[in-house]
Amino acid sequence: MQKISSGKYKVVISSGSGTNRVRKSRTFATKREALAWEGKMQLLRSTTRTINYANVSFCSAFEIFILKYKRPVVSAATYKSYESTLRMLSRQVPDLKLGNLNHDMMLKLFNRLGKSGLSNRSLRKHKSNISAALSMLVQHDVLLKNYVALVDCRSAAKNRPPKEMSVLSITQYKRLVGYLNQKEVSKLDCWQMLILVMLSTGLRTQEAQALTADCLDLDNQTLTVKQAWSRASHSIKEPKTRHSYRTIKIPQSLLNKLVTWDNIHNQTHDDNQLLIRNANGCVPDSAALNYHFRQIQQDVLGMDPSDCIAPHGLRRTFASVMLSKDFGNMSVEVVSQILGDTIAVVNEFYRKVMPETSHAEVSNMIEQLNDIA
Repeated sequence: MQKISSGKYKVVISSGSGTNRVRKSRTFATKREALAWEGKMQLLRSTTRTINYANVSFCSAFEIFILKYKRPVVSAATYKSYESTLRMLSRQVPDLKLGNLNHDMMLKLFNRLGKSGLSNRSLRKHKSNISAALSMLVQHDVLLKNYVALVDCRSAAKNRPPKEMSVLSITQYKRLVGYLNQKEVSKLDCWQMLILVMLSTGLRTQEAQALTADCLDLDNQTLTVKQAWSRASHSIKEPKTRHSYRTIKIPQSLLNKLVTWDNIHNQTHDDNQLLIRNANGCVPDSAALNYHFRQIQQDVLGMDPSDCIAPHGLRRTFASVMLSKDFGNMSVEVVSQILGDTIAVVNEFYRKVMPETSHAEVSNMIEQLNDIA
């Protein structure tokens, strides 16, 4: 790079040798623009490791990574995610060089993003995208290690007050389960089938998505959880924890619906074939389930959009309803076995007093106080 008489900066990049030598030059108004372009061209054109990568802009390296390694192979939505991360890096660390990259700098970046109010989901997505780029740079001997791999991208959000756990009331639970049970199986879509399974068993979304015909035991009226569906890799994976492997009793009505569903939708009747699939034969997407579950809460329960709960609230609702003495009146030990979680986790994350129970107990207290008076 050289400063020319006009005050601008000229950058000349060449690669290869002999007849294969390629030369390219550009002129920039500022030195910063010139350095950024020089770094990009070096990463794109070089086939050796003789370049001083320490002075290459991290933003430029990330941009080249997504253009060269991601754009040709990923979906449009995924590519937009990488572009979003690039915009974030351009705002947060525009002058960061690869030579100055380290674990502490990445940790400070994610702490700053967390304090700005970015959700944990967005933080994890940015971390995943950056980690993919750094892994490629490590693979090509540009960096010594992946400096973002050990960063806890949720650290900035740990001091926030916990969000109120949202569940359906007993009345809402009965109404929704009754509505889905009364519908003919041929008129149930895959989203409604997933919701009914989760409301009736407390299964996680990934566990319900991975159900197969051989998970059902018609003689003993049970359902076995032995695998889960990975949203990231779109494949079967191990259940979340060792407690997640379990066999539970399920209502006969649900068992009948699952068998009928299998007969209608799965023509091959392969025991290892996933039960609940959409019209295209694919596993129902978790993000789309969120939309359809909110829609059914509004249509069937008449809930305001701001009051609707997320799909994981189905599992919380099941636990709270079954623990309530006004419905299931089950012990926490039994509910934890059904959920495939420890008693401590159920008490901390899944147990919530139902409004019907709270109202009944308060009314009883008032009556006793009135009697005393």
